[in-house]
Amino acid sequence: MPANCEVMARSLLDPEFASNLAYFASYCEQLPEELQAELEDCEDYDDYAEEYAVTIEFLKAAHRTCSRYPGLEHRCLYLGRKWDMLRYLLSHERRREKAPDIDDSWVDRAIFGGEILHEDKISITGLTFHYLEPYEVSTISEHLNGISIEMLHEQWHPQKMSKVGVYKIHPEDSESDFYYVAEDFHKLKTFYQLARQHGEGSITNLY
Repeated sequence: MPANCEVMARSLLDPEFASNLAYFASYCEQLPEELQAELEDCEDYDDYAEEYAVTIEFLKAAHRTCSRYPGLEHRCLYLGRKWDMLRYLLSHERRREKAPDIDDSWVDRAIFGGEILHEDKISITGLTFHYLEPYEVSTISEHLNGISIEMLHEQWHPQKMSKVGVYKIHPEDSESDFYYVAEDFHKLKTFYQLARQHGEGSITNLY
């Protein structure tokens, strides 16, 4: 997300507006008048008219932002249940290893995001939003570009990973399981490369 775009600027100031960020990509594919008609058909429309009005404002702003930054709605990433496996393979700290002179705190920020947008506000999905500034997106991209699949594979030890509680890992997991983690790594690297190329920040929606 561009740091100075209309959606980001309004989201930083208005928690209610920001709560719609989780649906940015889908809103960019829906016409404002279509959503307006859908909301007006809701039984609780009168009770939530103000909130629905903000949603319409967000959708219109999303369309204007995507027009100014072509392809923005497609520069997104979903990391599924293998996120902690990926974190383990990338982070000395997650592996509980001593790593003198190596600061890999960037790994957690790459996966979990940056600063919380609004401490006292969650999104309409029940999750919080975290924002990474463009300069940090660029730094993370540089780190990721310096890591190969072979380097990642060196840390693939399902039994060790299971002992330290890596999410969804099983001691008997095989090389075929690593293949899917490697796929997610490629997606993560590609996402940050694209955001870096366009000088954009990153919004993460998580608990």
